[in-house]
Amino acid sequence: MNPADSGPGDYSAVVKDSQAAILASAERITVVGRWVVLAAAVILNHFGNQNSPASVFIVDTILFSWGLVNMVVSVVLVRGFKPGRWFGFLTTGIDLMVATSILYFAGGYGAPTDFSLLFYLLIIASAVRLGLPGSLATATVVSLLYVVIGGLTGFATVSPPPGFVIGRVFLFLFVALVAGLLVGDVRTRLDRALRTAIERATQLDETRRREAMEKERVERLEEIDKVRSDFISMVAHELQTPLASIKTQADTLLTQQHRLDQETRGALVDGIHRSAASLTDLVQDFAAVNRIENDQFTYHFERLDLADFVKEVVDIFH
Repeated sequence: MNPADSGPGDYSAVVKDSQAAILASAERITVVGRWVVLAAAVILNHFGNQNSPASVFIVDTILFSWGLVNMVVSVVLVRGFKPGRWFGFLTTGIDLMVATSILYFAGGYGAPTDFSLLFYLLIIASAVRLGLPGSLATATVVSLLYVVIGGLTGFATVSPPPGFVIGRVFLFLFVALVAGLLVGDVRTRLDRALRTAIERATQLDETRRREAMEKERVERLEEIDKVRSDFISMVAHELQTPLASIKTQADTLLTQQHRLDQETRGALVDGIHRSAASLTDLVQDFAAVNRIENDQFTYHFERLDLADFVKEVVDIFH
């Protein structure tokens, strides 16, 4: 899943994907270990085994069934299946049934052939899947089953030496402790690396967000500057007409007043007055715009005859 699908700064999907990847890796490691132990168990069952042919046949049948199960697990993992914890519990249960069944039919812990490596696989696989708590819990269950099932001699009549069972249980717990600590250290390092990566990605997202906000602010300021520049150009253009009229008529009065009759001088003065009034109106309009921009504008409402207003506007533009 792409982190962008969950929104910027949301890395819950990344954490979930990393956890799923860790579970999948644990299952793949367990599958490889299961094949190795399966091959070793077949060799032990056929070379140097002093058990009866019936015991050998039953153990072969169990190992063959176990191999079929492991083949199915291997295929589904290769095809991209993402196992959850329930999948690990299911395969652990199957492995536990296989190990205890072989322990019983091979003659218990007094058997001439030692199949205890099956239990070590269970403990190490639980450490890979669940860390130290899982490996210790599995070692405890394995020890209980080993003591109980191993005492049922099945096809064997050989008694183990004194302290053998206690030593084997100690080894189960020791392997669980060491494997759990090693896997826990690896997972801690992975989690720390993941957290560091997420923190850096979060900082990068925050930096990009601030850059986007700054870019937007700059664009807004540029737009405001453009509007202001256009407004100033419009103001200069609007002021130019009455100022030019005032200047022209004032120049005429100053330079030609001795040649002008009274009526012409009055007309020029009246034109200057009208241009000045127009200029005053423009200045007031611009001041009103400034008050609107600064939220200093006050409104005065009064009734208006729309027909007269339209007629007045038409007369102005005519």
